[in-house]
Amino acid sequence: MNSRIRRPAQVAAVITVLAVAAVAIVLSASSNKAKPAKPAPQTAPPELTATVSGPGQVTLSFNGHAVTHLRRGLYTVLVRVDSSDAGFHLSGPGVDHRTGTRFVGLALWGVHFVRGTYHYTDDRSGSGSMTHVVTVY
Repeated sequence: MNSRIRRPAQVAAVITVLAVAAVAIVLSASSNKAKPAKPAPQTAPPELTATVSGPGQVTLSFNGHAVTHLRRGLYTVLVRVDSSDAGFHLSGPGVDHRTGTRFVGLALWGVHFVRGTYHYTDDRSGSGSMTHVVTVY
C-alpha cells in the first residue's frame, strides 16, 4: 500500500485533530492577553507637623513626638506659624523651604527626605534661636 494514499476516515481524523488544536491555540492566546493591572492603592505620605509658636520656639513632630531621626522618603509637612515675627526654615540635602518672617497661618509642603542631616529653625535673621537637627537614614 502506498503510504501517500490515506483513507477518508484517517484524513477526517487528522483534520479534526488539527481543527481542535487550532481552536485551543486561539482560545489560549485570547485568555492570556495582558489584563490591565489594578492600580496600587494610594496611600498618603506620612505627615510631619512643624510649629512656630513664638520667636525661637519651633518644633517638628511626628504623631506628637519630637523628630530627631527619620526614615528617608516622601513626607507631607504641615507648618503652623502663630507669630508674625517668626518663621519656619527647613534645610538639608536638596531641601530649602521657608515660610518667611511675616507669614502667619498654615503651609503644606511635600518634602522628599534623602539620607543625610537636616536642620530646622526660626527663620528670623538674628533671632538667636536654636537650630534643631534631624538625621535621615
